Amino acid sequence: MTKRNYLETIIYFFENGEFAPEAEVDAADVIDFCKHEIELIDIKNEKGRAKSSATAKKNDELAQKILSVLTVEPQTIAQVVAVLDDEDTSAAKVTYRLAALAKDGTIGKIKVDVGEKKMCAYHLIVD
Repeated sequence: MTKRNYLETIIYFFENGEFAPEAEVDAADVIDFCKHEIELIDIKNEKGRAKSSATAKKNDELAQKILSVLTVEPQTIAQVVAVLDDEDTSAAKVTYRLAALAKDGTIGKIKVDVGEKKMCAYHLIVD
């Protein structure tokens, strides 16, 4: 039976209180199907957690690299990206980490004039 057939069987059972007369399964088959589907969900969730863990670790490493290149002098995002000099590190990734670090108070954020534009610049906070 297909997954669709099992789901239709379950719906029929809950709507009518019994299995359809033409159903090719019994309660044990439906229970086994449900247990198997739960196992598949658990496997998928575990893979998702592992991937999230790896991504979080990578993000933490980037945040540490950013902190290591920041100075007390304000630096724009472009300047930070240039100092990092890593082809896998995009301006978007740096922007996200800088904003998060500024939000939690780890670093400072100010507006600076660059030509005719005002841009955000980030710096280490001196106590």
